[in-house]
Amino acid sequence: MENIALVLFPALMVFAAFSDLLTLTIPNMISLVLILLYFALSAWIGTPLFVITLHVCCGLVVLAISFVLFEMGIIGGGMRSSPPRQPCGSGSRI
Repeated sequence: MENIALVLFPALMVFAAFSDLLTLTIPNMISLVLILLYFALSAWIGTPLFVITLHVCCGLVVLAISFVLFEMGIIGGGMRSSPPRQPCGSGSRI
């Protein structure tokens, strides 16, 4: 199982990198497979629940920080040719 993960993880990361480079998108399926692979490998090698919980919490903190930075316009969301976005909740209602 570890050998499969050691081959599959880098392959998925390279695929995500090239997909992002060529299409400016990363398929959600890659993220889901990486998450499932993490939990499967953690269960296989007997990672303590505390460590898994700590990893999930750190991932959620990074995700929250990324949302804030994206909303502030500090990090992008793909193509720059799109019109500027308004922050959530500040748009007019249609």
